[in-house]
Amino acid sequence: MPYKKDCILEENQLVKDAWLEMDRIMRHFFCFLEENSVQVSELSDSTFFQFIQLASSTKKGSMYRVVRAIRLMSEYIKKHQITELKADFSMIQIKSAPVRMIEPYSRDEISKIMGCIDIESPLGIRDRAILHLAFETGLRAVDIIKLKQSDVDWRNAEIHAIQNKTNKPLTLPLNGTVMNAVADYILAARPKCSSNEVFIRSKSPYKPFKTSCALDGVIEKYCALAGVEKKLYRSFHSLRRSFATELSAAGIPLPAISQMLGHKRIDEARSYLSYNRVQTLFCAIGFDGIPVSSGVYAPMLSELSPVLLEGGDDE
Repeated sequence: MPYKKDCILEENQLVKDAWLEMDRIMRHFFCFLEENSVQVSELSDSTFFQFIQLASSTKKGSMYRVVRAIRLMSEYIKKHQITELKADFSMIQIKSAPVRMIEPYSRDEISKIMGCIDIESPLGIRDRAILHLAFETGLRAVDIIKLKQSDVDWRNAEIHAIQNKTNKPLTLPLNGTVMNAVADYILAARPKCSSNEVFIRSKSPYKPFKTSCALDGVIEKYCALAGVEKKLYRSFHSLRRSFATELSAAGIPLPAISQMLGHKRIDEARSYLSYNRVQTLFCAIGFDGIPVSSGVYAPMLSELSPVLLEGGDDE
């Protein structure tokens, strides 16, 4: 049976990553056939549907890959007339997960958080540097804990790092606030140890953070001290969302924001801009003839020009 899998993959000329994904799922499929004593020549529509039902219990987050593998296999079987299939598996559509609208931290909330940090203690100096770095550069938590001292270009006020998620290089500018905060930590509060990572645990043994989850604890601690509401799904990663939202509000083009976030594609940055309410209103239809006296849009109407409220110029 495996030779059929290889033939299907070779015929579709998949790129390396897609090949590996389809290979894994097809292996699962042929094991399923073997366990149920089903020969390739005996395949039917119901066999594929049974496998889809089985996969849905273990591969909930990757069912679109399962459906793609099913489509490739069924098309191959029909093309080479291995057995008779009637169902068109290309018609199967996986229901997308709902997009979560995760509200970023506002600049006012960031100010409150920063204001309650004890900058007289080594721990506070470290946490202030971490939070400034996240909010002012948009670096992911995993890239912050893996950031090495050699990644900081003090002369040119830049960070040069390899992103953990994409394995791609990323260069980001550093403003004076971030540089001072990181320098204060390295020079005055960082424990002496052999590790080259910038940020070190505050308690012995002095080693780098094991996982980025530790930074979720940092932001939650200071949110509680500052009285900042713990909103649903909001975490340390929301500082990255705040960074992108601030750039968008300042009129920075989406391609530039995406580049600073280190995304592979521009559309990956769109979810980070969901709470830019003012710019979202520019994309909406006019409110002329629609009384809006309450709700989220009511206080925003006064910020728009009469032309926008009427739906735009005729020219």
